Amino acid sequence: MRSTIHRFGNRSNVFDILSITSTRTCSLTLQIVHESASDRRKHEEMGVVAGWNSSFDCLDEFLAKQVQQQQNGFTITLPSDREIVVTRVFNAPRRLVFEAWTQPEHVQRWFGGCSSMTMTVCEIELRVGGAWRYVLHDSKNSIEHAFSGEYREIVPPERLVSTEIYKPVPNSDHLNTLTLTEIDGKTTLHIHIQHQSREQRDGHLQSGMEEGLGETLNCLEELLQSMA
Repeated sequence: MRSTIHRFGNRSNVFDILSITSTRTCSLTLQIVHESASDRRKHEEMGVVAGWNSSFDCLDEFLAKQVQQQQNGFTITLPSDREIVVTRVFNAPRRLVFEAWTQPEHVQRWFGGCSSMTMTVCEIELRVGGAWRYVLHDSKNSIEHAFSGEYREIVPPERLVSTEIYKPVPNSDHLNTLTLTEIDGKTTLHIHIQHQSREQRDGHLQSGMEEGLGETLNCLEELLQSMA
């Protein structure tokens, strides 16, 4: 981060320009024109440089996430008022992805992301009609997040259909269809989520789903690399 001051004008009007430059992969310069040096100094005393420095850092983090998502194909689309479709590409064969998705010893290592969440319960009865149950403990606020459902269809290693309910939210049950497609050693994951209503779907989206799921799938990618 660099700040510079430029002055121009005539006897009756003098303008001060405060230039704040962020030099990362590309250079971004923000020029703020003040009517006087006094105005510019007041602005600086308010912390304008530090404020923009923090904003540029946040922008840098956001852009880094966007680049990563482009590289791994992570997208969330909304085909209809009650549907969510998640797509993500993994640099691993689908056999490993299916195994990591369905075996408790692997699920415990990636589900919930790599942050403050700890998986305290991971129960999987991998058969049609079998139940699954996950419980996450958030060490930041000591809140437990419980998820459960039933398997409706199992076709290893390409398809898995199951119900899901988030226990703290009444009537949150929905249907998940996981599809894995492998091309040249890379696996594209599709999760089709069918909600009962638009309100239910929107509530799911507004819960921080995109950020949380993105982090969780990144953790799954790390696990897959260790399994390869």
